[in-house]
Amino acid sequence: MMNKKWKRHSLYWLFYAVYYVVINWWQNVAMSLWLVLLTVPYFAFVFYSVYYLLERYFRRGRYLLGTLLLLLFYTVSGTLVYVVLHGGLDPYGVYERYLLTGSFQWSGFLNSMREVHLLFTIGAVLYYLHVGKLRAVEEKLAEAERRLQVEEERRQYEYSALASQVSPHLLANIFHSWSHKLRAEMPEMARQVAETYQLMTFYIKAQEPDGPMTVLLQDEITAVERFIEIQRETRTQPVYINITKAGNLFGYAIPPTSLLSLVKN
Repeated sequence: MMNKKWKRHSLYWLFYAVYYVVINWWQNVAMSLWLVLLTVPYFAFVFYSVYYLLERYFRRGRYLLGTLLLLLFYTVSGTLVYVVLHGGLDPYGVYERYLLTGSFQWSGFLNSMREVHLLFTIGAVLYYLHVGKLRAVEEKLAEAERRLQVEEERRQYEYSALASQVSPHLLANIFHSWSHKLRAEMPEMARQVAETYQLMTFYIKAQEPDGPMTVLLQDEITAVERFIEIQRETRTQPVYINITKAGNLFGYAIPPTSLLSLVKN
């Protein structure tokens, strides 16, 4: 974002430098690229200095201090220009040949400084107002996004609250009841329901706050095998998972559903 901003500003001052050269060539053939390179940065200095004071003080309501600092800046800026033009800091006489025609007069000098400061102060004020409007729009959009996020979180909370009203134990008991009713007429379906019931029971015990922190590795592998078997019977795509067991699986304990979560993912 900052890179785009600096690119836009650089292009603006580049175009302004070209405009400055073209306009002044009609009035004075002594205009040169060297003079533009020295003058346009000063214009940018005035513009950004005024804009900084507007952002730093006027935006925060510190109008008196901001006004005093603006007046101080104009004084320092005018003094700097005077020293450059008349204090010997122009060794090649570029500004003297281009800007100074006739004897020095304070009225003419002050009028010139007033015009320069006024022009770029107006530009800084307009840019300050433009940035303020953009900032207000961005803040409104950010506020709208925050409201949407809060609304989404509220809905998720409501869904979770509604879902929590249905006890997992109740669902497990329903599966257990179905397996008994289907055992006589549909033994294969009854077996699948019973396997699902066992897997749900394993999950419920693992998610209980006061449940065990670890389970035997054998029990975890049994739950994994049960999950794989259910997937093979319910999914249309084949499931290729092979588990090789070795050693004493009853001698180790792991956090519940750790292997099961790995296989699911």
